[in-house]
Amino acid sequence: MKITIKERGSKSFYDEFLYVCYFIKKFLKKPFTKVNKMTNYLILNLIITSAVTILEIIYYSFYRDNIILFVIGFLSLLILYLLFYLFRVFKRIEEFRNVKKEVILSIEEKGIIYESEDINVVLKWDNIKSIIVGKHAIVFLPVSQEHMLISIAIEYLEEVKKSLKKYKKLELLINRDGTNNG
Repeated sequence: MKITIKERGSKSFYDEFLYVCYFIKKFLKKPFTKVNKMTNYLILNLIITSAVTILEIIYYSFYRDNIILFVIGFLSLLILYLLFYLFRVFKRIEEFRNVKKEVILSIEEKGIIYESEDINVVLKWDNIKSIIVGKHAIVFLPVSQEHMLISIAIEYLEEVKKSLKKYKKLELLINRDGTNNG
């Protein structure tokens, strides 16, 4: 079955896809890991780090200690790094959304074929560990990092399920609640 993807995914789709990309090793070890948004993960880390930094500054105002001053400096640099990384993620999501090209995803007996004007990727069934269904994205997770991650928007879930059922590969599908359909 061929699925023609003309519309680019939403910001939330790319946010989930980037989360899976960033934590690929975690998903390879535990495919039932919950898919989150990358921006939420970074914002949470930013809030925690900022709160700890504020507590350290308050603590330093009472106890003048050089170690505390060093920790405050380190945490401040960490906050700047997290802010920089968060803005990079936002920029990357916009770059993904601005690409205007048609993509064809074919689910066939030998595996999954992802085709566009500049890329052609074939993932054989033996090279697919699982298919993770997030809230906004479907990610075809390969067995190792040597293979490319393929992701499409959740709007195509029924077509994907129908094709997987046809080739008796429905057990690869993992829902966002941690269950599978097999």
